[in-house]
Amino acid sequence: MIEPNYQNYTLQELLEAQETIDKEQFPLRYQQLCAQINLKQNDPQQVALVEQKKYLNNLIFAKVILALLSCFFAFELYSSWQFGVASFRKSEYSLADNPQMFYFIIFTHSILLFVFLIMLIRNSWVKQAEMQS
Repeated sequence: MIEPNYQNYTLQELLEAQETIDKEQFPLRYQQLCAQINLKQNDPQQVALVEQKKYLNNLIFAKVILALLSCFFAFELYSSWQFGVASFRKSEYSLADNPQMFYFIIFTHSILLFVFLIMLIRNSWVKQAEMQS
């Protein structure tokens, strides 16, 4: 079996390997892996790469949530305009019976949809992370 050369691995790859290695079956390899992780953790460039990857993973998660919220608000707006009834907190407000509340809900949903779409489309979070590193 070919022994892995942990010196060629990045810190992120080493951490992933540490999560998956069988410590009992390969104790020597595990010790070598831990030693390389300790060496790489002292390298600020390697630590920055790991932190940036964590940040980008969180960014992707946040963008997925924003996309789902945008879909929800877009559907609510579409159904409100189509049927003339807006719902909020288990109450329904029709355009004919309560136009002020109907338009307030439509306006609020529109603003939230706009904000979520702007946050989803803009990459200011990525630019901030690049400026910090």
